[in-house]
Amino acid sequence: MIAALLLAATISAPTAEMLTPVRRWIAAFNAVQTPLPEDVFTDDAVITDQFAPYVWSGSSGVHTWSEALARGMHSPSVGFQQVVTEAPRSFMISKSGDRGSFVLPATLTYSVDGKSGTDRALWLYVVVKQGDVWKIAADTWTRTDG
Repeated sequence: MIAALLLAATISAPTAEMLTPVRRWIAAFNAVQTPLPEDVFTDDAVITDQFAPYVWSGSSGVHTWSEALARGMHSPSVGFQQVVTEAPRSFMISKSGDRGSFVLPATLTYSVDGKSGTDRALWLYVVVKQGDVWKIAADTWTRTDG
């Protein structure tokens, strides 16, 4: 208990372990590897994104959201999609040291029907430690450029 409190008081950014599920998911997305990894999410994860129905929850919600993204990734009209993130910001960690949140500024570049586009966003994550593994409990993509 004391070690967890000291950890929470001294950590100022997400650790590599906390970022592992996020980086793994982004790498799969950028490589167009489907199905996208769903095991990086908790069983009660909540995802909000900017396409209908806008919120998904639980394992079945994560699966439905992942399938929708995969369909878009493999659509004949989509020529390219790539996400690049900046360093994590606004990091917070629970006193117990097993829950944290942070924001990744992100840029998504893509091509649809031969037209290039760029979306800038803030990508909020909540991660929780389950046993020895960090998982994503919440994932929110919010465009900042319109």
